[in-house]
Amino acid sequence: MMTTFQPIRRSPIHHVHEHHHAHFEERNGWLVATAFTGADSEIESVRESVGVCDNSSCGKIEIKGANAAAFAKGLNANGAKAYRIHDQHYIVIAEPAATDAVTNQIAQGAADKPGVHVIPNTSSFASFVVAGPHSERLLRKIAAFNFTNLGTNGNAAGSIAHTHTLIIRNGDRFDLHFPREFAEYIWETILDAGKEFHLHPFGTEALAKLVTDAKPEHSARF
Repeated sequence: MMTTFQPIRRSPIHHVHEHHHAHFEERNGWLVATAFTGADSEIESVRESVGVCDNSSCGKIEIKGANAAAFAKGLNANGAKAYRIHDQHYIVIAEPAATDAVTNQIAQGAADKPGVHVIPNTSSFASFVVAGPHSERLLRKIAAFNFTNLGTNGNAAGSIAHTHTLIIRNGDRFDLHFPREFAEYIWETILDAGKEFHLHPFGTEALAKLVTDAKPEHSARF
C-alpha cells in the first residue's frame, strides 16, 4: 500500500526559536513553537505588558480577480474570515486546524466563478500576534500607520517596519500577516522595540489559552 509523504512545515524563523530553546510540537502538519518559558508565565507577561507569538501556521488563502470582492463578501466558512487588501485582492485567514477544509471549500465555490482566482499561500506569508495592554504603544514605534483607523476591532493594509502588512486588531491583540522573507527582520524589530515594555515571546499554547480565557466581548482583552 502506497503512502503519501507529507513534509513537516516550519515557520520562516524556526531557527530563531531553536536558538531561544523553544519547545516544539507537530500540529496540523507544522512544527510550531508551543512554549518558551512555559504557558503560565508567558500568559502572565502578556497580561501585564506585551508579548509576541509566531502564528505562521494559520492558513492564508488569497482571492484575486475582477470579481474577488463579491466572492469574498459572500464567503461563509467556519474558522476563517476574508480581509480586503484592495477590491481585487482579499486574503482569507483560517485557523490552522481548519485550513485544509477552508481551502477546499473556497476552491470548490470559485470553480465556476469567472474573475475569481483562489491561491493557497499559507507558506508564503508569516504571521505574528502582538498582544497585551502595551501592544499598540509598541507597534506605534515601528509602524507607518494611523491606528485610529482600526478602532478597537478592525483591519487594514498598512506598514510594519517598512513592510506591507495586513493588520488585524481585536482589542489588545494585533495579528500581523506579511511576506515570509521579512519574518526574521520584523521579529527582531518587534523584540527590540519591546525592550522598554519587557516584551518576551510566547508560544501557541499560551495563545490558545488566552483566546479561550478571553471574555465574549466585542474585543479581546488579554
